[in-house]
Amino acid sequence: MRPTLPLAISLAGSLLAGAAVAQYDPPNGGGPGPAGCAGVEHVVRLDSDTLTFNPPNLVIQAGKKVCWTWSGEHSHNVRANDASFNSGPPTTTGSFESTFTAAGAFPYHCQTHGSASAGMRGTITVQSSDGGDPGPQPGPGTLQPVGPVEVREDAGVLTVTVNRTDGNEGKATLRFTVVGGTAKINKDFRKVGGALNWAAGEGGPRTLSVPIVNDGELEFPETFTIKFTKPGPRGVTLAASTVAVTLVDDDFSCETTSSLSAPSTLRARGEGPREVRVSWGREPAGATALRVERAVTGGAFREIAAVGPGIGAFVDDAVEPGATYLYRVRSEGPAGVSAFGETVAAATNGDGGACAPGALCLGGGRFEAVVEWKLGGVRGARRARGVPLEGSSESGLFAMLDGGEPELLLGVADGCAANGHFWVSLAGVTEAELLVKVRDTATGRTWAHLNPEGSSPAVRDVDALAVCQ
Repeated sequence: MRPTLPLAISLAGSLLAGAAVAQYDPPNGGGPGPAGCAGVEHVVRLDSDTLTFNPPNLVIQAGKKVCWTWSGEHSHNVRANDASFNSGPPTTTGSFESTFTAAGAFPYHCQTHGSASAGMRGTITVQSSDGGDPGPQPGPGTLQPVGPVEVREDAGVLTVTVNRTDGNEGKATLRFTVVGGTAKINKDFRKVGGALNWAAGEGGPRTLSVPIVNDGELEFPETFTIKFTKPGPRGVTLAASTVAVTLVDDDFSCETTSSLSAPSTLRARGEGPREVRVSWGREPAGATALRVERAVTGGAFREIAAVGPGIGAFVDDAVEPGATYLYRVRSEGPAGVSAFGETVAAATNGDGGACAPGALCLGGGRFEAVVEWKLGGVRGARRARGVPLEGSSESGLFAMLDGGEPELLLGVADGCAANGHFWVSLAGVTEAELLVKVRDTATGRTWAHLNPEGSSPAVRDVDALAVCQ
């Protein structure tokens, strides 16, 4: 750490560029449905309180239409795991419908709250039909496991679906067990076994669950297998006797397994007490998904969403008021995943109120500025000491060490007449990692910035705080 910061240091720094607005390809395999899915026979409602699809597993006949509907404070969309249908960018209110003409299982998920293997997801099971209403179907049917599947090590539980199609005459049963591969029993997953059962006249999905163990070790992807045996009674057929499961290590997140690059110009903004918008600019050619991870400050990163290409943003509404979060994003393609790009910080709206003791107050007490720092991999962060700058109410200094010379200059300028925002500028000569937060004491709105270790801070954000009266 260098010892001093001249008081005459300039606030001129680099302007944080806004994320480019990515164009979204028109949805395929469907289109907007009627408001509330009025008049559609098969309706799936997106529950914003529980972040689930209701019902999560729907059985229909071939040729039928399904309509999804949602309305509330959370942003949702509907995307098939194989991209065969897609409602478009996430929105707070909408409806979407798609007609299913071929028999089979069609898993899907919400891109803001789920993925193909976890979170907010569902399955449409389409049975063969002559166009009549659903009902008893001749023949004992076929039992169709849905796979292969992928699950993260921190998922807790893996759920696998088996569908009964092409007939539901009489009962049906299927035994299952889980066997290890490169993933080991009790180290990576718990051994389970049992039976799935369908009553006479019943078709559609049954699910089994496998507990996943998070061992905290750095590992390449590992595999295990779910085996299915003894379909019965006589006449019941089994479409596949195994489902291959790939276990992806959440601790191995910084490893690069392909030549893809991470998306550029990552930004994160708190947009209320329970919402953070994460956005990015250019995406690499060949990316099939952008994987978003979140961490609380001082905690481990966990994946929270897999966003399709072209959307350019993710709205995280599983956050708490008055909290600070870190985000990072990487690209995924057929050949693997990229390294993560930069890590950015965002804070949700908290309480208003006067500056806390020890914080740097600017603008006559309107803004509270706090800086936390760490250097050289030291665990935990230390609070920098705020030093008022004589003759200026808009700017102040920070010293990393008690009794040390100031090394950081922070300013909050009134840009309301120019663009309706207060601007935040930051400059310094320290190489420590910095987490900088500026809170509007009138509204609780907070600007947060993470400056990585080894990079001298130079920031001028003209969109920092939309708190003009």
